[in-house]
Amino acid sequence: KGQNGATLRALNKQLANGAETVNPGNLTGGENAAEQGNYLNWGDIYLDYGFNDTTVTEYRRDLNLSKGKADVTFKHDGVTYTREYFASNPDNVMVARLTASKAGKLNFNVSMPTNTNYSKTGETTTVKGDTLTVKGALGNNGLLYNSQIKVVLDNGEGTLSEGADGASLKVSDAKAVTLYIAAATDYKQKYPSYRTGETAAEVNTRVAKVVQDAANKGYTAVKKAHIADHSAIYDRVKIDLGQSGHSSDGAVATDALL
Repeated sequence: KGQNGATLRALNKQLANGAETVNPGNLTGGENAAEQGNYLNWGDIYLDYGFNDTTVTEYRRDLNLSKGKADVTFKHDGVTYTREYFASNPDNVMVARLTASKAGKLNFNVSMPTNTNYSKTGETTTVKGDTLTVKGALGNNGLLYNSQIKVVLDNGEGTLSEGADGASLKVSDAKAVTLYIAAATDYKQKYPSYRTGETAAEVNTRVAKVVQDAANKGYTAVKKAHIADHSAIYDRVKIDLGQSGHSSDGAVATDALL
């Protein structure tokens, strides 16, 4: 089904015809490479705490497959920092929750540079209030793209401002922050135009509504809906490899397993 299915069918056809090697150029979703475009990496999200890496201790990363979320914890200068990430299907938004164990100690810059490996036109990065927006169009076909990060301070503690580089949003003197992240294009899977017909402003409004609706719903409710949606599918099958008895917290870290 979809591009993955088309790729698999093209691969099977080449192998069935006795091909000893596979031509990657024919695996773009159709038998003729000119029929389809290919997926492009959107970009990156950077969180810059301004720390010297050598002064960070007790760094730990955790992936909870059952709940569909990832966590990071570490310590710096007597403060414990946490990050939690998940992508919500019900609310069509990615969420990052950042906390510090002491008030006023959460300080960082968040930026969202796009992929530099393809041409773009009219790209702009703006900070307005609590939202960082990156938008533009692809250089080869004019596809509009728009991505936004809305930053919400817990209980209004802390301040938000434009970063010194003009391309980031700065969080200062906070204790807990939630980032709501969404992105969209004007692509539509319909021949012949493969476009929604939206203007750049309309795509911007659509993405802004997604992050605003999630922020209005709140972190706790968005997370609860995500876990319920994900676990209902993931937990249909379970496997126990007998690991739980090997440590007090019920899990063995990857380095210990290796």
